[in-house]
Amino acid sequence: MRGHLNNDHLDALLGPLGGVISENSSEVRDEAQLHLESCESCQETVRAQKRAMDQLAFLKVNEPELPGPDCPDEEVWVEIAAGNEPAD
Repeated sequence: MRGHLNNDHLDALLGPLGGVISENSSEVRDEAQLHLESCESCQETVRAQKRAMDQLAFLKVNEPELPGPDCPDEEVWVEIAAGNEPAD
């Protein structure tokens, strides 16, 4: 392997964000793991990627909630999204 870990290597080590695993992921993972053992720069990259993935997982909503009684009507959100002042 020449150079540092690329996105394919990170996906093989940590799992792809898109959820698709390539056919040669075990070969790429083994290659990346060997490089990772001796490269402090890539070790930090992997740690940062893991932290980012953990933070994204924490933000993930498991079940959508229904609007509560104090929530504005859907039309109000459409106006806000369009950049308009909602009508009273």
